[in-house]
Amino acid sequence: MAETHGLMERLERAVTRLESLFSDSHRPGGMECDGINGVNGSIAPYVEAFDRLLNGSVAEFLRNSKILEGDVKTHVQSM
Repeated sequence: MAETHGLMERLERAVTRLESLFSDSHRPGGMECDGINGVNGSIAPYVEAFDRLLNGSVAEFLRNSKILEGDVKTHVQSM
């Protein structure tokens, strides 16, 4: 069991290091993020943009779809 725990710790350190190297070499100019996968702090800008999309136009689409659902069901049942 102790051997497995040690291996898991080594694996976590290796993955963290690889993510750090990858994020440093692939970060577009002007986009700063203090964390890797949300582990060390801030949320990545692309995650924030995705959240804005979901909470904005997608949420509005879903609300409007639910409003129309009743009318669509009525028309389908009448056929």
